[in-house]
Amino acid sequence: MANETVTDRAQDPLDAGSGTAREPGGAVEAPGAAVGGDPVRTADAEAATDTATGTDGALPLDPQAAAAAAAPGLAAKADRTAAEADRTAAGAKPAADGAANADADAETDAKTDAKTDAETSSVLALDPQAAAAVAAADLAVDADRAAEANGAADAFLADADPDAAPQRNPVVRAATAVARTFAHDMVVFFSVPVREVRTKHLLAIPATLICVATIGVLWILELIRPTGLAFVLDVAGVRQGEPIWKLLPQLPLSLFAPAPDLPAWGAMAQVLIAFGIAECWLGWKKMIAIAMITSAVTSMAARVMVYASNWLHIGTPQIDNFQVDTGPSVAVVSLLIYLALRLRTYWVVALTAVSMGGEAAILPNLAGREHLVAISLGIITYFLLDRWWPAWKRRRIERATSD
Repeated sequence: MANETVTDRAQDPLDAGSGTAREPGGAVEAPGAAVGGDPVRTADAEAATDTATGTDGALPLDPQAAAAAAAPGLAAKADRTAAEADRTAAGAKPAADGAANADADAETDAKTDAKTDAETSSVLALDPQAAAAVAAADLAVDADRAAEANGAADAFLADADPDAAPQRNPVVRAATAVARTFAHDMVVFFSVPVREVRTKHLLAIPATLICVATIGVLWILELIRPTGLAFVLDVAGVRQGEPIWKLLPQLPLSLFAPAPDLPAWGAMAQVLIAFGIAECWLGWKKMIAIAMITSAVTSMAARVMVYASNWLHIGTPQIDNFQVDTGPSVAVVSLLIYLALRLRTYWVVALTAVSMGGEAAILPNLAGREHLVAISLGIITYFLLDRWWPAWKRRRIERATSD
């Protein structure tokens, strides 16, 4: 009965793939038979297991058939285990006595496991019920693994598909986008300065250190009263009510003289941070040029606002004519705006503009108005140096090549 079940079945897919059809009722090849000189045990064992268990994975109706089908596969497994143990024992060449003992123990364990598997296979061959139970357990394990794989695939597709994933709150998405753009702008803005300072240390910002030292020297001179303060006011103390011929020589050093309403350490910290970042990105020549020109133009704009107040009753109050107009804050604001626009880090632009605009609204004095002028000068500098000048040079080169 068992032989009829095994032989009188449809053509085996493995046989069909190999091109050799088997006649119904013909002799059945042994599971360990060689095809083309190479033993093919796994395919025959799986075919025998499929025949014994049926296509739907249920237990066989004939225990004798299940035992006959499962025994060759278990015997093949025992043979493979013994062969692997022999190869492992033959290929192990210990370099010391301890390694030799360990390999001997491993060889003994492997041969013991192989012998146990062989004995188990013979027992299962004699006990049809045990063979059927083992085959059913193997099928159950395979089904569990397939279900686990399908579940992992479904989870992966759910993560990859945005429609399948749960949607977050729009407020949370907006806050996440804002935080991401802010972090990106900060990383871009500080990337080069941090790298330069880490590699070159203080040699990365020599011009900035000289500017900070100049502010410190002028501050110390201001503390020496009355001679030191009088000297600083003569060389750097710009006042809008003074004649123009006396104001122009004071403009370069007025950038480094501490402002009267700002402590000296605050001016030094501003210059160290803003000038240092600009020097790492632009170089010391371009940084000093932009700072000097911005400071001078801002002082001239303040003088124009004083004249407008006299004639048009707008601009700054008359008291500002006699106020000392010094400090590096306007150069700091202009450099930050220009560099942020150049790097397209618009969060830095927004923070600088909002802080300076808030200061001008809360304290409507000469310094607040000059900071607004510095913001506009930073924008103008960006369009002149990074937009207009490259476009003009490009047109000039195209005109020269076309001629």
